[in-house]
Amino acid sequence: MKEGNQMAYKADPITMQVIRYAMEQVADEMGRTLVRTGRSTIIKEIEDITCAVFDRYGNTVGQAHHAPMLLTGFELPMRSLRRHYRDEELDEGDIIIFNDPYAGGQHVMDLVTFAPVHYEGQLVGFVGSIAHHSDMGGAAPGGTAGGLTEIYLEGLRFPFVKLYKKGQEDEELFGILRNNIRVPDKTLGDIRAQASADFVGVRRMQDIFAKYGIDVVQKCQAMLLDYSEKRIREGLNRIPDGTYSGVDYVDDDGQTDTPIKLQVNIHKKGDECVVDFEGTAPQVKGNINCPLATVHAAVYYALIAVIDPHVPPNSGCYRPFRVEAAKGTIVNPNPPAAVGARTNTSQKITEAMMLALSQAVPDNVMAGSYGRPTFWGTCAQ
Repeated sequence: MKEGNQMAYKADPITMQVIRYAMEQVADEMGRTLVRTGRSTIIKEIEDITCAVFDRYGNTVGQAHHAPMLLTGFELPMRSLRRHYRDEELDEGDIIIFNDPYAGGQHVMDLVTFAPVHYEGQLVGFVGSIAHHSDMGGAAPGGTAGGLTEIYLEGLRFPFVKLYKKGQEDEELFGILRNNIRVPDKTLGDIRAQASADFVGVRRMQDIFAKYGIDVVQKCQAMLLDYSEKRIREGLNRIPDGTYSGVDYVDDDGQTDTPIKLQVNIHKKGDECVVDFEGTAPQVKGNINCPLATVHAAVYYALIAVIDPHVPPNSGCYRPFRVEAAKGTIVNPNPPAAVGARTNTSQKITEAMMLALSQAVPDNVMAGSYGRPTFWGTCAQ
């Protein structure tokens, strides 16, 4: 539909909510596409995935409700993507993959894909997906075995690279993947499922721009980000100012018997909040080190669950927060530290966050959940 055939929509609160739910539905449909077309058990049954849509600046404006650990998994990669590519370098039909934990990823098994959205010759946004894959090469199937002590052993690590160019698979890159993965049929099938989800998302977002017009959609996206930010700031204002700390331990890293300390310190003042990890243990030899993207996910999940669990999930939610994690610690390791089983540590971060928040808003906080096993993993099946 051309601009001249559009109804006279305007950017107001009602239209904002309509477009909000339309974008969230796009992300949900992407997730359903990924699950239905995936090949592995971890995609089809466990659904260790998430999907999202973004504005032209890379802000998340709509996200599906899937794995909590992936809820903020797009934030750091998208910032890097927008620095990496100029608008004119992104063509319709491109699919970009990425999984580097030391550049905004979580662990190498979580492959991030992004696709640009073009409408009437303009780059108007992006869609993306994250999926946990059965194998990405490396020294052991699944990439999370307890004996892996360097990231080089965990599997292939991709910077931003185009897997699809103008809608066509890059056969050379697919060949590299095929020759380095134990279960290529399932892993490549899952990667193609991510691409299918992205292509669906692109078409649906183009439909939204066709119906409402570029100007109205972009104004409503900006309004939506501000709306979520406002709700989080209002929630923060209801929490007493102060510093609240919580401590938890991971039993060990699988290499020694030493308990590993995690300490979170929440500094809340007015409508802003800073979370630091002063007092947390240094990085370890085992593969439970936590890259920054996972740390952000654990922190933001706990804060939003306590402050306003029904806020529209988008980048506006995170504006009042800042996370500080010293380099060389288990929550911001230096390469080549192994990070494959970082979920174990992230669960403990969330536990420590809840313990700290219980001092400020005890009625909003869940009780301690469970002691995380030192190691768990997903088989390459």
